[in-house]
Amino acid sequence: MKKVKAGLIGCGDVSLRYAEALRDIDAAELVIVMDTQKQVAENLGGEFGVACTDDLDDVLSDREIDMVIVAVPHYLHAPITIRAARAGKHVMCEKPIATTVADGEKMISECKKAGVKLGVNYALRYHPASVKAGELLEKEAIGKIFNISMVLFGFKEETYWSRGYSGRSVTDWRGNRSQSGGGVLMMNFSHYIDLICCLTGLEVIRVAAEYGTYGSPDGVEVEDTLNATLKFSNGAVGGINASTVAHGGSGSRVCLMGDRGQMTLVAEPMKVYTTRDDIDLVPNEWNELPSGGDSALSFYCEMVKDFINAVLEDRPAPISGEDGLKCLQTVLSIYQAGREGRVVEIL
Repeated sequence: MKKVKAGLIGCGDVSLRYAEALRDIDAAELVIVMDTQKQVAENLGGEFGVACTDDLDDVLSDREIDMVIVAVPHYLHAPITIRAARAGKHVMCEKPIATTVADGEKMISECKKAGVKLGVNYALRYHPASVKAGELLEKEAIGKIFNISMVLFGFKEETYWSRGYSGRSVTDWRGNRSQSGGGVLMMNFSHYIDLICCLTGLEVIRVAAEYGTYGSPDGVEVEDTLNATLKFSNGAVGGINASTVAHGGSGSRVCLMGDRGQMTLVAEPMKVYTTRDDIDLVPNEWNELPSGGDSALSFYCEMVKDFINAVLEDRPAPISGEDGLKCLQTVLSIYQAGREGRVVEIL
């Protein structure tokens, strides 16, 4: 069996999921890991028994490597992806694709010019509940969608801003607006925005928003709380209500409302209410549909596997650079709406 040989660039928070996914995919082989903090690279390389380096050129100059995974701070996505493309490597990039539309467009252009594939990590598409939701929406289980609400109430400890969730490396980019591009919207909600657009086929066409930094440590420049209203291409309305300084938290959920029912996902278990009696659900009452496991590793593995198969079969990346750019445009439009205190149309 031909294996796609991969290099992992960035050994911080999310790197472990990628390394575990590559280990568990028969058609993939992790060859080398890289981080500018040499000890961090050595730790991950030792954990998975692969080479490690603190020099990006060691990865990009290796002719054995077919693809790289770019898992670095957001502001570095564009320059590293462009260098990788010019070196002839396929690229799977962490979300967001970039921090500016211009950088995202350049990444897409350079990958096309080099004839390599560019994928973006919106792994939530591969969650079992998301897959099931897609199947039910294809059957029009809840009819025509007219309202979409997205909620996330969590609490990021002070250590998050310097060590992330895992503490694998010490960094300060998350709270820096120019380096991260934003807070709860960019970091967390871009996953949900991508998911609902993917599941429904709708696009966000108009936004308004208010946001601020209310409970994060001094020096954090990005928003920790945000409310936004959205208008979709079919006329549906929607909203975002998010905070990462909600003591006690209450988790997250995405709710879709249609003229034949409702659907709630992301939260476990997934729930569906339908008035239809011709699909495999009990009509006129809530149906609970456990996802069968929500391990982050399981759906990261499915995402990486799908990208690797696209490389092997020479087909388009399943979550393309264009997908990532569309989500970024929505996120940046929401920031613009809040910053300028006006409704912003997304062209």
